[in-house]
Amino acid sequence: MDNRRNIASLRIFGPIIDAIVVGLTFLSAIAGRETFRTIWPYDIIPSSGETLQPISHQTHIELLVIIIPVWCFFLWTQHTYELPRANRTDLLFIRIVRSTAISTIALLALLFALGLTVGISRSLILFFATLSALTVFMARRAMIAVIRHLRKRGLDSHNIVVIGTLIGAAPFIRSIQEHEDWGLRVIGVVFPDNSDSKNGKAEGINVPMLG
Repeated sequence: MDNRRNIASLRIFGPIIDAIVVGLTFLSAIAGRETFRTIWPYDIIPSSGETLQPISHQTHIELLVIIIPVWCFFLWTQHTYELPRANRTDLLFIRIVRSTAISTIALLALLFALGLTVGISRSLILFFATLSALTVFMARRAMIAVIRHLRKRGLDSHNIVVIGTLIGAAPFIRSIQEHEDWGLRVIGVVFPDNSDSKNGKAEGINVPMLG
């Protein structure tokens, strides 16, 4: 397997990285709730008591068997695993937040349907959901930064041929050449005729003319 295929396989690791991040975030949320309980004992969401009650760590940790698949599934349905050049930062954040909101609703509904709501802290679930939107976004941005860095080095790039007139093709080709992190490399240009060519090169752009 060549280097391009090895680097391209990073896209496959997206759900795996998210599963790890979601799991660690949930464990951090449990620890954070316990710390917060010692500082501010009043429950945000009133339940059986007036204050934040101690929770069973084991019971909540077992929820990861449900939480991780639910989170990864809705991250996938919201198209958060698209290539970096098709996923702007603002759009990516909106999709992750939307995915988290849907996942939270789905998780609470699933727990209710399975009769697993007893002993489950709803304030913990909401705290985890908010925290996971941030941690998943930061992890995704880090992964995209790595991919873009590798693309600037010529790895995980895609060769393309541009077809069109010199006036139309030149700005497009220059834009691609200025953004190496897009992972696109123009290997040639095809014009309707040879009026825009000179010595096998397209005038004004350093790209071979293929036809």
